[in-house]
Amino acid sequence: MDDKLKAFFMPYHNQKQVCTSISKGVYYLGHFQCFGEILPRHRLWAWNKSSPPARSTNPAPLQPTFRSQDFQERSLDRTLEDLKDCVVLSTTPSYFSQFQNACLLKSRGFQLLEGKCYRHPGYKDISSYNPEHPGCKDRYLHWEHIWWKVIGEPKEIGLPTLLNQMNNCGVDSTYGLEGIQKHDGNDRRLYLTVAWLPRGQIFPKGWKRFYSAQDYKLGVNFDLISGVFKSKVQICDHDFDLKIFENWEPDFDKWSPA
Repeated sequence: MDDKLKAFFMPYHNQKQVCTSISKGVYYLGHFQCFGEILPRHRLWAWNKSSPPARSTNPAPLQPTFRSQDFQERSLDRTLEDLKDCVVLSTTPSYFSQFQNACLLKSRGFQLLEGKCYRHPGYKDISSYNPEHPGCKDRYLHWEHIWWKVIGEPKEIGLPTLLNQMNNCGVDSTYGLEGIQKHDGNDRRLYLTVAWLPRGQIFPKGWKRFYSAQDYKLGVNFDLISGVFKSKVQICDHDFDLKIFENWEPDFDKWSPA
């Protein structure tokens, strides 16, 4: 790595990825920070493009603010090491900063739920402009993904203490048959949602179980959404591999990270 780039990166000091307890045996990872060389490279590009006296004598900040890939990987690994006998959920939209973290989740054994993604209805239509990054073929930044991983052998997962703790740009949560029916009857019925249901009960039509513990099970409503709007759910074709960003050179005149 170029010495100029190294000056932008914070040293790693045992930081952890933020992790929230949703219920007794379910944790949530989300709202990830961007990492890697692209942001300091963008900063250097902007600095080199400016002309004196507008630019400072040194483009690097006095206090490094960016995270390297190694920093982000170690933060995630430190968090996962502390989790025992639980289900870990995460949600990532398709814009750059969250997408690259989805690549990290996949590399740590997280599965993409049902191999599908969902087009959030609350944002602008897909743009005809060039993709924001090479992992997503279009420029729609809010394809939402649910990632999950089982650690150990969780016997009980409990009920959520708070709702909508998974809303990283567009995934709801609810619990109980009454909660599911209420969600299905309001204006957010076609928003991607994870639900907790007692193990002896059956999920309503349009919902599908993806994990069962001794007390509760988890389900998702992909089928409900696709039954109404097929275009909002797709078999995910996004390329979750950090190697695609190696030697990636966006046109900084037209690109800014999201």
